[in-house]
Amino acid sequence: MEPGPDDVTTVTGWLHYWEHFIMWGVGVAAGVSAMVFRRARAEGAEAAKASVHAAAVENLAARVQAIESGHRACMPAVAAADALRARVEALESRERLAGEKVAALAATMAAVQTAVERIEGRIDDGFASVGAALAQIAAGRAHA
Repeated sequence: MEPGPDDVTTVTGWLHYWEHFIMWGVGVAAGVSAMVFRRARAEGAEAAKASVHAAAVENLAARVQAIESGHRACMPAVAAADALRARVEALESRERLAGEKVAALAATMAAVQTAVERIEGRIDDGFASVGAALAQIAAGRAHA
């Protein structure tokens, strides 16, 4: 017996199942957001503006917390990279060490440095999104 396209024992069946599940979730989210906006519109324009601003402030606070925790999380990696860099420099100054060990440490340092740069890029992206959110809030307040 050949499995059909809706058979959840096949990969395509599972994908089909998850596609329906995701679309159901999108529909529920759209319905809930429509219901919230209808209620806000019914309560008046001022209440809607206040609600949107409060949600934006909460979202901004959550973003700031996430950025700060990400920054705290990357600090040990930065310290490890600095310590590794100092160790490599000390090892390179010694002539008695084999070139292979120095190369291995330099490669490890480069890998750590790449990871640190990636983390710093994410932090910069987070600060940029916070700045954009602050600009949106400021524009909303100037508009009100």
